[in-house]
Amino acid sequence: MDNAWFALSEPARSLARARVRRTIRVSDDAVVVASSAKLIARKRPTDLLDAVARIRGRGIAAHALFIGDGEERGALERRAADLGVADACSIAGFVNQGELPAWYA
Repeated sequence: MDNAWFALSEPARSLARARVRRTIRVSDDAVVVASSAKLIARKRPTDLLDAVARIRGRGIAAHALFIGDGEERGALERRAADLGVADACSIAGFVNQGELPAWYA
């Protein structure tokens, strides 16, 4: 993997970070934990959601960001609602590879 391809220089990184946080409606002080993968059972996306729910239960502002889409999307949304963290979960859907550096920022 070419990590340099995903890196953004300043101020592009700061601008991208602010834009994505506005898009997913999350504050600057929240910890965003992201997964970039197809939302399928084998990838276990609910593990990330469960972890964010536990972190939030400890009083830490945390947000789960899923970059990708798939057959588990509905189940993930229902699980977020059941855990009471629907407001702390964003599913971006498919993101073109050229846009990923901004989402990773």
